[in-house]
Amino acid sequence: MFLPILSLGASYCARQVQYIVFNFWEQYSIDQFSGIAINDNFPNSNHRRLLINFTTKSQAKDSDYRQNLWVGIGFKQGTSAQLMVIAIEQVFQKYLLDESAIAGIATIDTKASDTALIEICHQRHWLLQMFSAAKLSTVIVPNPSAIITTATGTPSVAEAAAILAADNGKLGAKLLVPKNIFRLSELPGVVTVAVAQEI
Repeated sequence: MFLPILSLGASYCARQVQYIVFNFWEQYSIDQFSGIAINDNFPNSNHRRLLINFTTKSQAKDSDYRQNLWVGIGFKQGTSAQLMVIAIEQVFQKYLLDESAIAGIATIDTKASDTALIEICHQRHWLLQMFSAAKLSTVIVPNPSAIITTATGTPSVAEAAAILAADNGKLGAKLLVPKNIFRLSELPGVVTVAVAQEI
């Protein structure tokens, strides 16, 4: 499984990769990592996508379904991994979507070092795509927020990230689920979830 991290500078990416790799190096055996690659195929040469491969020897290489759904997620710092998982599960149950069709998670690049999010993607073999606020702000969404703009620099994180990840320069994307906001009194944080489908 790959974790692609998109940011506005190669040096920033390098720092995030170093942080993530050494964090997981301490938790998992070294042979669970098969390499790191850099893909520079972006219209803006300042953008970089770093792919961290978490594929294990025991991971299945083939699948019987198409993973074409991208979960856009926004959350406050300190939000628990459990709340993120519950939010995603509840959205998929509510909208009768199949979690096995999830290709990955998408969010804003300021969450690049969030260990809870990275751990979820690792455990479930999901890709993780991150976009800058500038890139997210170019996406037209049904539920822009002035409060989110003030906090992050973009009117949307969850909806915009889901659409960008599902589109990925291809034929476009369809927003299947508008943003849903989740809070639980017994768990810290707030999570916003949206889902887009590759066309």
